[in-house]
Amino acid sequence: MTDDGPTRDLMATSGRPRVVVTGLGAVTPLGSDVRSTWENLVAGRATAGPITAFDATGFPVTFACEATSFDPGQWIDRKQARRMDRFAQMVVAAARQAQSDAGLEIEPECDRVGVSFGTAMGGLKSFEDMMSGVGMDEATGKEFERVMKGYHDLVETGHREIYKIEADA
Repeated sequence: MTDDGPTRDLMATSGRPRVVVTGLGAVTPLGSDVRSTWENLVAGRATAGPITAFDATGFPVTFACEATSFDPGQWIDRKQARRMDRFAQMVVAAARQAQSDAGLEIEPECDRVGVSFGTAMGGLKSFEDMMSGVGMDEATGKEFERVMKGYHDLVETGHREIYKIEADA
């Protein structure tokens, strides 16, 4: 150990904090977990098919790669799932998979746990629901701001409710 004490052990040679990936989770059109996603990817399975998430009649493109095998009830209480947009359900499911993969108990050390996730443009259903009562011409900046903030809040709230994590002040 150096004069810097245990803090030095937590720092990379670049002087930045070390980050450790301890578990993986995935919800994709190829599968609802890491194993099935990887197996289907390696096997070269195609997932494109007719759009089923909404009526695509009249759109120039009527096919997509949808995560059709995803069941939020496998990972989230049905009551909680109803209050979350589908993309947020998928994020929470992938996070729970990563937690299980890592063998982590989050509650005792929730202040030491972080989650990194990616989504192309989650929350479009919530956006559509919000805008259905307001025409695009009448939409205000405040409504768009609320929806954009809502993308983050949908996921953050889901994680806090499920893992009993306190929000940062």
